[in-house]
Amino acid sequence: IKGGKKFWKILEEKGNKTSVLGQAEMIPTVSSLASGLKTWNFDKPICSDKEELLLEFSTCNDDEFTCKSDGACVDMETRCDKFPNCADFSDEENCNTVVLDDTYIQDFAPLERLNETVYKRTEIFVTVD
Repeated sequence: IKGGKKFWKILEEKGNKTSVLGQAEMIPTVSSLASGLKTWNFDKPICSDKEELLLEFSTCNDDEFTCKSDGACVDMETRCDKFPNCADFSDEENCNTVVLDDTYIQDFAPLERLNETVYKRTEIFVTVD
């Protein structure tokens, strides 16, 4: 605790010695967990000589999206559905609409380029429950 603020810490253990590598402020109104997207400050430069890194920690499953501000998990099926499921609307950020040009033929699977001269049809599996 520094100046009434609480911090998450990344620790390094070497033998019997434990030292703090980095820390991020704990903002209780957003999240009491270290998950989500947070700015971490390090005492010495790491990762390309940076002392400040934006890191995202998640407790979500592979089929879930991690909300940036609080690390909440939302179903990946609800990502980019034009309805905010995260308190910070992060599940609706960077959503791009696929625009197909006039030459697209929906009767054929798209081609995947394996190298400069070899292409293969993309395998598509469809199930109906």
